[in-house]
Amino acid sequence: MKNVKPMAALVFFILFTNHSLAQDWDKNPQPNQLKDDKKAIEFVRNAEVLSIKEQKIEKFLPLLHEHYIAAPPGEPRIIGKKSIENWLLNNWKTSSFSNNMQSKEIIILGDMAVDRGHFNATLSMKDSNGAHKPYAISGSYLWLYMREDEKWKILGQTWELKNHL
Repeated sequence: MKNVKPMAALVFFILFTNHSLAQDWDKNPQPNQLKDDKKAIEFVRNAEVLSIKEQKIEKFLPLLHEHYIAAPPGEPRIIGKKSIENWLLNNWKTSSFSNNMQSKEIIILGDMAVDRGHFNATLSMKDSNGAHKPYAISGSYLWLYMREDEKWKILGQTWELKNHL
């Protein structure tokens, strides 16, 4: 819960201080619009998962909002697209990652959305001989999205591991 609580605080801070969002609170989205938004958010989440599995930075970066922030467990916060690009490219030198994410809920409020759920993943890390050694990990995630130019973008990500390496 170390990472989830700070990200949750960030989510609520952004939600309650974003002036343009406050204007959207008066609008009542139609049920079909919410379904379309949820499908669009699921599409972005699935595209992110695939881009990480394939180690395709050119597919990953367009999914991010320009003010992106990540809070990996036990590591400093990663702020900005360039920082996450460097972090991923560095990690991909020694590891690969694939996961299955199951959303528990998606909450949409105007141009902001929160997606939280669970994941099961395989992290393969190179050992001293260069061979990949797989580790099964699982945990929970919390992602924040913001609509930008009618497209949902990932604004923030954090996750918590149930089992540690």
